Amino acid sequence: MIETNGRTSLLGEHSPVDAIVPSNIVNHAVAEPFDNAQFKDLTKSLPHEGNGWKRLDWIIDDSMKKEIAECQKRNQAIIVDSDNSNLLWGEFATEWIKKNGMSPLCGVC
Repeated sequence: MIETNGRTSLLGEHSPVDAIVPSNIVNHAVAEPFDNAQFKDLTKSLPHEGNGWKRLDWIIDDSMKKEIAECQKRNQAIIVDSDNSNLLWGEFATEWIKKNGMSPLCGVC
């Protein structure tokens, strides 16, 4: 999101590739050259501060509610079919690492 005064914010959600998309966007934006002369008149007309955050109230009709319900069914089917599981490992926790100063899983650290 880029405000009219040039301030920028970026929101990324946590997923298996959560850092890749936002970092690629920023890398592309930083690498692209731009002509400062194109913005010389804007600095006079832009406010110093943006308007801040505003609440957006969405109107969701029956077709959207139906699509949301169908999406929930599709996602639930994927979840049920997943072989993913969590391993809770508590034997070598923070205190062990602080005491030993190395990773318990790394044999050469």
